[in-house]
Amino acid sequence: MNVIVVVLDTLRTDRISAYNSSVDFTPNLHEFSEAADTYTSAFSQSPWSLPSQTSFLSGMYPWQHRATQLKPFLGEELRLLPSKLKENGFRTSFIHNNTWLNPLLGFTGRFDMEHTPFRKTSYFKGFWRKLQKTRFTKKIRDKLTLSLSKHLLGRSIKKETSVSREIGKADRFLFKNRDRQFFMYLNLVGSHYPYNPPEKYRERHSVDKELFELDSMPLEYGGEISDREVEALNHMYNAEVDFLDDSFGKVLGLLKKHGVYQDSLIVVFSDHGELIGEEGKFGHHFSTNRNLINVPLMIRTPDGSGEKVKEPVELREIHYQVLNRCGLNQEDPYKMIEGCACGIYEKPTIYGRRANGHESDLSGPVFYVAGEEDIERHKLGLDEVSVIQEQFNSFS
Repeated sequence: MNVIVVVLDTLRTDRISAYNSSVDFTPNLHEFSEAADTYTSAFSQSPWSLPSQTSFLSGMYPWQHRATQLKPFLGEELRLLPSKLKENGFRTSFIHNNTWLNPLLGFTGRFDMEHTPFRKTSYFKGFWRKLQKTRFTKKIRDKLTLSLSKHLLGRSIKKETSVSREIGKADRFLFKNRDRQFFMYLNLVGSHYPYNPPEKYRERHSVDKELFELDSMPLEYGGEISDREVEALNHMYNAEVDFLDDSFGKVLGLLKKHGVYQDSLIVVFSDHGELIGEEGKFGHHFSTNRNLINVPLMIRTPDGSGEKVKEPVELREIHYQVLNRCGLNQEDPYKMIEGCACGIYEKPTIYGRRANGHESDLSGPVFYVAGEEDIERHKLGLDEVSVIQEQFNSFS
């Protein structure tokens, strides 16, 4: 059995018809959901890419794997899902265009085949880690992180080209490996900002031409957001999701073309959602709002049977579900609270600085416990942080 993971970056549950019947522009995801287990209470362990995807890949909480804003890179000692599968005969691939999954932050050397447009950043990995040594150098790193993210996001703005390139890489990998057991990890950033949907999707969703060039980056990093901007961003986001759904349909077409769709375990999820005006905010670095951490999750098994799963589940837990379905039985040693999903917003500041208008969430780490209906949030003081550090091997 093959394992295929498709991460639909920054995708909200309420913009998918499988979760919201009023949506009419995600037919491919809807069709897939009918033959998959669809989890209505799946929660990410953090509201942004690096700690969230690392939790899935490692099976750990953010305070255990430590790939957070406090230390934004993966430790070489982490054994990730591809390594475990590779040791058992799987050919592994990693295809993405996500700035937070670049070689600089430790996402190299863990897969047999890696496709990233940020390959050259690996030259600076040693320098990057040296910036962790003191409080002063950490401030330098924070500023560099912000600048680098803006630069790389700017390079990635032509999403139509970027996503087509990623799908092309997936096509070639599938062609070469369709007759052997493989693991493919594909991250599509179609619905991530900056929003730049292809023209036909802009027309379909009545995107305001005047506001099409709206620079969402200042909004993400704490700028004010008007009602008109909220409306425009929602139209643009819906257009991006429409484009992402069509891209996902192309991925499913590839799997069927190469004869690997029926007999594969296919996991589809989003690493986090997005705030578009909720709480007066835009982006996903400010909050533990349900629209950020309650994420889409669909899992199709080779038998093609599917059902709605209402019980809360952590993305982190799917790491072990994949291993167990592959016959590589491994118990989950980290589960904290049965029947709930836990996570942490580990440093509610924007790269070391406060964001205008968002003081309520910016007083320290926020630990959250999510159920089907409610999310409990606990702001941690220094004494509580110490307890968490002792009990769960530190997240600082």
